[in-house]
Amino acid sequence: MRLGINGRFYAAHATGVQRYAREVARRLPVDATLFLPAGAPVPPELPAGTRVVSGRLSGHAWEQLELPVQARRDGCDTVLHMGGTAPIATGGDVFVIHDLLPLTDPEWFSRRFRLWRNTVVRLAAPRAARVVTGSACVRDEISRRLRVPVSRIVVTPQGLAPFDHPAAPEAVARLRARRGLPDVFLLAVGSDRRKNLPFLGRVLRRWRERGGEPPPLVVAGDPVARLFAPSEGWPPDVDVRVLGHVGDEELHALYTAASALCFPSRAEGFGRPPLEALACGTPAVVADYPAAEEVMGDVARIVRLDADAWVDALSSILREGRRPDLRGSLTARHRWDVAAEMVAATCEDAAAERRRGGA
Repeated sequence: MRLGINGRFYAAHATGVQRYAREVARRLPVDATLFLPAGAPVPPELPAGTRVVSGRLSGHAWEQLELPVQARRDGCDTVLHMGGTAPIATGGDVFVIHDLLPLTDPEWFSRRFRLWRNTVVRLAAPRAARVVTGSACVRDEISRRLRVPVSRIVVTPQGLAPFDHPAAPEAVARLRARRGLPDVFLLAVGSDRRKNLPFLGRVLRRWRERGGEPPPLVVAGDPVARLFAPSEGWPPDVDVRVLGHVGDEELHALYTAASALCFPSRAEGFGRPPLEALACGTPAVVADYPAAEEVMGDVARIVRLDADAWVDALSSILREGRRPDLRGSLTARHRWDVAAEMVAATCEDAAAERRRGGA
């Protein structure tokens, strides 16, 4: 199989989609050609044997116009698209779709982003040889809304590295000193409207109304303004400390230092932050979005979006302290190498199907 990889994600703002793509790309157990738009850096962690082809165009123009030509010239049997979009005019490729939220909940995204993303997904997904996603919940949504047969949709796991173990005590101590963090605090990750973080402001206010003193809430994350609609502000009477964007090292220490992770998201295709926090030894309270129970099982507390219910859950966690070590069971179920092997096998199936069709 001659596999091509659409490397546009290397030029994009780092989000969960880009982490998935980079972690899978570096572990694919097959030789491949990585196609990059103009200006995208050549990643240092590529597997040995990877050939790199850089384009002259960038952005949508490169992906829609130049990439298909490059892939045909290279003789690719199939191309793997992991950045959320794909060329509209090509078929027989493998398209990774993490969620359909710009289609199902357009109010959470900027108008320009949702119009382009929905157009691409509607046209490219039915033409793909295979679609890859992270949960059966999203698989069924893709099949229903995009009319892709379930037999052509593959559900693969995701990994937790580099957050698959607690950060070193020295890293946690440096974080507390640098950021002035108390011994007890709640952590939230993300800041776009879908993550529903203003709900946590209501939880903290309700906590105080019930006579308690909630711990500070620390928020890590910086939305991409051109993708997401603006979120609401925070109530003035709660202790919320917004850090903005943090790198992996600091996020790792935050996961480990926090007393609990709060994840009140309205919807997720997978939802990795609670699992990452749990692997670092930190309990997580998670909203009851459709994929939560499938992905989390019984390792996180899945709680309906009711302020009193969240006060009860978080108060219970603070009384009980940190949970027993879940790292072994979590890392056994959520591994990047397993995801990469399944994606590679899916690409093999797509390539074989294309060869049979051309015979």
